[in-house]
Amino acid sequence: EIGSGLVGSEMCIRDSAVGDIQCISAVYLHPQPTSSSENLLTIPSGATCKYYRNENGWYYVEYNGTKGYAWQTFFSTPPQ
Repeated sequence: EIGSGLVGSEMCIRDSAVGDIQCISAVYLHPQPTSSSENLLTIPSGATCKYYRNENGWYYVEYNGTKGYAWQTFFSTPPQ
């Protein structure tokens, strides 16, 4: 499970954005890292998102104040 074993400042670091990432093709944002979860919104091609982490190919990102998961192939290479 993501986040298990992390406490205090470790959890804060994990939930801090690493940097910005570019959406290269429109993609749905999901509340869970699976396409079977609801579509929160569509991130349009060319949009800039805040990048947090990669969970098995699903990027956890923030777009216009909404956080969720989107498949990695729809984005530029994330910051390190």
